Amino acid sequence: MVNTILKEADLFCPNSVRINFTIYHLSSALALTTLPTMGFYSATKYAVEGYSDTLRQEVKDLGIQIMTVEPSGARTQWSGRSSQKMVPTIADYAAFSDAITTVSDSVTQAPGNPHRIAQVMFDQANLAEVPAHLPLGEFAYQGGLANLQSIVSEIKSREDLSLSTDD
Repeated sequence: MVNTILKEADLFCPNSVRINFTIYHLSSALALTTLPTMGFYSATKYAVEGYSDTLRQEVKDLGIQIMTVEPSGARTQWSGRSSQKMVPTIADYAAFSDAITTVSDSVTQAPGNPHRIAQVMFDQANLAEVPAHLPLGEFAYQGGLANLQSIVSEIKSREDLSLSTDD
């Protein structure tokens, strides 16, 4: 992919002249924290995060910035008519059935304002240095910080064990 980007840049900008630009990657708050029944969705967003972090390292010296946007729920149809839902039939998952069947009803009451989200993304993309990660909304911010702090704490608690596996 990077070779394709470079070939296109050479085609449109000969003599290795580069144009600075930003690539937006839309992820989700569910890449920073998770919720029951959202495992597959979270997995795809974790993939976006990993790809974005890798690509950011590969293109940083080319005048290309990668901004990964992690919005909380927004008042859009993200879980409405375009979403396929499978209500669990396993008894152990019965507690999650209502959450799955009613999630599409809640999207119109989500706190995230799609117009504000778009404006913040636009404003950030016009900065000389864009944020690598842009969590938007209280759930993304608070949930993301809590999850990341928990991960850091867990890793630090096993420092000796972790480091013991290297020669």
